[in-house]
Amino acid sequence: MGDIQIRISKAEDRLDISDIFDEINEWNYKELIPSIPELSRNSYWVIRCDVLDIIGCYKLTEFLNIVKKGLRDRIIIVRGYALSSYYDLLGKKALPMIRKFCKEKNMRLRLSGLTLYYIETEDEETLKKIRKIVMRKGSWNRYYIYNIFNEFESYMHTEKRPEIIQLYEDLLKHIPKSFGISKDIKKRLDEIYVSKKTK
Repeated sequence: MGDIQIRISKAEDRLDISDIFDEINEWNYKELIPSIPELSRNSYWVIRCDVLDIIGCYKLTEFLNIVKKGLRDRIIIVRGYALSSYYDLLGKKALPMIRKFCKEKNMRLRLSGLTLYYIETEDEETLKKIRKIVMRKGSWNRYYIYNIFNEFESYMHTEKRPEIIQLYEDLLKHIPKSFGISKDIKKRLDEIYVSKKTK
């Protein structure tokens, strides 16, 4: 039994497990694999999210059934993580499921679906749908669309997507400076501007 497994078995609470997840990397993730089925059933939704994230990040296709189960989880955020992992594992083949999420009643899930669909297809109409949702006056959606995009940065290569940069800039104009996400967006834009100048 690897060190990661031993520490998880001795963890006193879910926070201890979350701390262990923070240490997972490309050098030790395989130690976690035997514990994934049990951890995926953990009653704490954050643990289930972490497990799904690891499955997707390290392309653990043997756990596709766990990801599919996550797509039906009672917690919305878990379903969002499951969709990302599903895309990680299947790529373009995940589009039928992604399309279903594009029609979700829950706006967070719908935005996750639309964002992944746009990443895969670069469909302009999909980006228009995203803009329409997040730019509505008083819309709470604009407060987490950046977080959704930020999760997918590894797919998007934002520096090469002026339309996403423009959306970030427009979001920044409409979000009060007192909101923490305003600082996050400005920081990301500054990074993008610097990156474009040095290339």
